[in-house]
Amino acid sequence: HCNHVQSLILIDPCEAVQQFLAAWLGNSQSTLLATIDHVLIRTGTIVDDSAESWRDAMSSPSCSATHLDLCEVSLASWNVVQSIAQGLRGFRCLAKLSLRSCHLEDNELALILQALQHNSHLTDLCLTRNYCQEQGTMAIAGLLTCPTNSLQMLDVSSQETWDDRRYYTHLARALSTSHCRLKDLHLASNFVHDGQFID
Repeated sequence: HCNHVQSLILIDPCEAVQQFLAAWLGNSQSTLLATIDHVLIRTGTIVDDSAESWRDAMSSPSCSATHLDLCEVSLASWNVVQSIAQGLRGFRCLAKLSLRSCHLEDNELALILQALQHNSHLTDLCLTRNYCQEQGTMAIAGLLTCPTNSLQMLDVSSQETWDDRRYYTHLARALSTSHCRLKDLHLASNFVHDGQFID
């Protein structure tokens, strides 16, 4: 019996392992889901066949995890992105989320960030090394200005494509609102030019 597991770490899990673990976590009869606090998947790809199981596990009422770290994990298709976004929408305990180096496109990030607006417990969000552009920055602004927002740390460093003044304008306006609770903002290795934040 594995009733006291607190961390689940998967390194480049194959499809069969993903399906088994996601189905196990999402099983309402399993007590494992209620004990896990930290889920880390490092490298690999979440594929279509396991995406719905991950969605169900994340949104399960039994899920007590507070930290989800998908480091260098690729989402194989738009359907997978949608499933992960749906899971995050119902991930009631999530406080820390890392999508570091997932190489998500702008519209994929926007969908995920919109889903996170329903989470009032999220305090830390890492989006470093993705491809966040205007849709993504607008979604970040929406998250920061949401009345139920609790976000205190945001990392959007190393986006590589932040060379448009509009991206910073969306962000700057969100930072100036009363709903924004951000304490730490990381913008390293982006193309910030002189006067970028001047309205």
